Amino acid sequence: MFELYPDGGLFGLTDNIVLILGGVYGLSVEGRLEKYFPTMFAVKGAGAVYGGAIANTVSDGLGCLVDPTMAGMFVGVVLGCLLPIALIPAAMKHQAKREAKRAGSVWNQAADHAIAIEEWKHR
Repeated sequence: MFELYPDGGLFGLTDNIVLILGGVYGLSVEGRLEKYFPTMFAVKGAGAVYGGAIANTVSDGLGCLVDPTMAGMFVGVVLGCLLPIALIPAAMKHQAKREAKRAGSVWNQAADHAIAIEEWKHR
């Protein structure tokens, strides 16, 4: 049956099945890692970024192991997925600074106040 797939097709099938199952069943790394690395999760959504990067690495690795046309590429693909994860802390630090700057802006405070008034009116 899998002989009918083009080169890399089994890789793509495995890759997406693993990611879809992870998303459907809500496999989460954030809650487990946050208690050990609290500064890594200071920005809202950081868990999704780390979780997505880790899940992508796992699913790509499994895809390489399952697809015979990807034989010998496992190490390169997994390393290629892992290296960008090292950039996440710098990106999160930058985002935390942006959020802090935005939270302190007069315009943001005024918008929050207007939203609170509208919510109060509709009670």
